[in-house]
Amino acid sequence: LDLVMPGMDGLELCQKLRALPAYQHTPIIFVTGDVEFQARADSLLQSGDYLIAKPVMALEVAVKAVTHLLRLRQS
Repeated sequence: LDLVMPGMDGLELCQKLRALPAYQHTPIIFVTGDVEFQARADSLLQSGDYLIAKPVMALEVAVKAVTHLLRLRQS
């Protein structure tokens, strides 16, 4: 989710998704061009799993996905 989206920001959408039983354990990755610490803190406080800064690198997204899958296997 992008932190800045038209209509509803990524933080609000994350909160709405987490309220749905089917999405409580779905990994949510925030993407932002905002380099401020508060944006990063807000993304984690809203139950996001990761935050990636723009410009997005495909390798970073892949690493985050694999990391999440490995964590699932450990639990």
